[in-house]
Amino acid sequence: IYSASVFAGLSNVYAKGSNGINGYVKSEDYVDFRATATITGDSTISPSQVKLYPTMINFSSCPPGLNGFDCTLRYPSSGTTSFGQTTPYTIKLYNDSGDEVDTASGELTADTLSPAVTSFIVSPQTTGTGTVSLDITINDYAYTSGDTTKCSGIKKVEVVRSDGGVADTKTIDNSSCTVNIVAAYTSTKSSGSETICARAYDRFNQNSTLVCDDFNIDRIGPAIMSNSLRIFDSSGNDVNYIGTEPIGITVSVNITEAELNTGSVKANLTGLNTDVLPEYNNMQGTCSYLVNNITQCSWPITLRIDSSGTKKVTVNASDLAGNYNVVALSKDIAYDVTGPSVTSLASDRLINGVNYAGLNSTFIAELNETGAGLEPADIFLNLVEVSEEIERADNCTRTDT
Repeated sequence: IYSASVFAGLSNVYAKGSNGINGYVKSEDYVDFRATATITGDSTISPSQVKLYPTMINFSSCPPGLNGFDCTLRYPSSGTTSFGQTTPYTIKLYNDSGDEVDTASGELTADTLSPAVTSFIVSPQTTGTGTVSLDITINDYAYTSGDTTKCSGIKKVEVVRSDGGVADTKTIDNSSCTVNIVAAYTSTKSSGSETICARAYDRFNQNSTLVCDDFNIDRIGPAIMSNSLRIFDSSGNDVNYIGTEPIGITVSVNITEAELNTGSVKANLTGLNTDVLPEYNNMQGTCSYLVNNITQCSWPITLRIDSSGTKKVTVNASDLAGNYNVVALSKDIAYDVTGPSVTSLASDRLINGVNYAGLNSTFIAELNETGAGLEPADIFLNLVEVSEEIERADNCTRTDT
C-alpha cells in the first residue's frame, strides 16, 4: 500500500490599508490583501483558487514567487469602503478540484484616534547654558482613548518652538503604542523665559495636540554687591580701627539673585587674620533672604591684623542654573597701637596764670587722638592725690585741627 502526502498552505499573509500598516485601516479605506499560496504538485495556482471569505471574491493575481505564488487582492477594487472598529477576514485556498485545502484568518482594526503626549517634562526649569532635557512620553490609540493594546504605531515626535517652528524631529516609526524619548533642546535666547512644546504623529499621520512647558534661561551669575560689605563688632558697630588685641567681628555682604544657591556662597577671609587660618580660605556663609531677591550672607570670624591698610575679602557665589560670580571686596582698617595724649589740663578758675580748684570746680582737658577715636565714657580725671576721687568726663567736644 502506498500513500502520498500533499502539502498546501497560505503564508506571508497580510492585509494593509492605504497607509501600508499591516492589520490597520482608516474608517474609510481600501485593503490590499496578500498571501503566498503553495500546493504540492501544482505547477501553477490561479487567482480563482484563492478567495476572500465570506464574499468569496477571487484574488486578482497569483504570480510565481520565491516560496510559492504571491497572490494579491485590493478590496474594494476601486474607491473605499467603511470599516468598523474591528473587521475579521479569512483567506481560503482551494485545489484544482475545488476542495478547500487551507485558510488564514486575521483582523483589521480601524485607527481613528490621534496619539497623545501624556507626559512632557522639561529639566532643568532654569538653565545657565540654554540647553534643557525634554522627557516625552507618547501613547497611541486605535479607537478607544487610553487603550494602548491596539494602534497603528507612533511615527515621529516633533519638538516645536513657541513660534510654531519645528526645532527637532525624532523618527520612531514602529508599532509600539507607548514610547518614551529624551531629547535635548538649546535656546538661542540670552535670558528670559521660553516655551517649548511636543507634538506626536502616528503612522496614519494623525497628530496629537501640542503639549508645552516653560523654562528660564539665565546666563548671568549672582550680583555680589560690593557697596554692601560690612565688617562690624558684637555691638553692631562698624570696625574701622583695631588695636593689638584680636576682636570678634562679622563680615556681611548682600547678593542679588532670584535663584541663589546659598550653599555655594563662600568667602576667602584670610586677609582679615594674620594667622592665615585654613578655615578662612574658603569659608561657607550663612545666608538669609531679605527682600526683592536680595540675600544677606555673613561670616563670624576673629579680626587680627598687624598693620593699617586695605583689607580684602573675596566672595564667590552661583545660582541654581550654575552661573558663577566672584568679586573681590575691600575695606580700609587702621591698626591703632598709640593711645591718646593729654595736651593740656585746666580748671575753670584761672587767676594770674594759675589754675585753682574748689569744691565745685570744672576741669577741662584737651586730648589728641589720631587713631580709633575717643568715647566720653572712656575718659577719666584722676584726683586721688587731692580728693581720692576718679571722675568720668561729663561731655566731650571734637575739634578738628
